[in-house]
Amino acid sequence: MRYDDIDKNDTNETAGIIIEFEEKILLLQRPQGTWAIPKGHIKEGESAYEGMLRELKEETQLEIKNNIRFLHRTKNKTGSILYIYHYHSDIKIIPIINKEHTDWGYFSLNRLPDNIDYGLNRFLDTR
Repeated sequence: MRYDDIDKNDTNETAGIIIEFEEKILLLQRPQGTWAIPKGHIKEGESAYEGMLRELKEETQLEIKNNIRFLHRTKNKTGSILYIYHYHSDIKIIPIINKEHTDWGYFSLNRLPDNIDYGLNRFLDTR
């Protein structure tokens, strides 16, 4: 992320969501090659949950209204807090990615891409 991509109303906390379908999770690829869950900075005045929903919509055009549960709180590479939520889907949800990403896919936990985002990798190491 470039400095000019950061909104002045962003906090240093982030929130994201693991979308699971048939024991695979949805990951988005950033231009530099890193794979991550849909996530981003929480804005001032937003809860972590609200920030996660907003980022999910911005990055994938997806809106999920029910059955989202808080999963874990961990740290990003910068030391900031990352709130991770979870949604289990009975159907394969197809994202429409924005300019922040170049690709997407569903991956099983035992066959993840090599370039996993630090915060997600840290979370997966605790499982």
